[in-house]
Amino acid sequence: MRRHRFCLGIQGKELTVLFLLSAAPAAAASFVIVVAAGSNGALAANIVVVTALLSALTLTLGIALLPGVGLVQV
Repeated sequence: MRRHRFCLGIQGKELTVLFLLSAAPAAAASFVIVVAAGSNGALAANIVVVTALLSALTLTLGIALLPGVGLVQV
């Protein structure tokens, strides 16, 4: 069986964890930190919302596609 390689030889469980961490949305706590620092709270809130919406899409696609191409095992 041919073993697939990804960036720097990462594959299997490590690739799955890397994918999940990179596809996760921005933390809501960042909004609190931005407001406490007196910065642009509206921008921070928008970033949290947009990344949450996009992460739903990227997580769904990744969970569906990565096992199909043999990069991770479910």
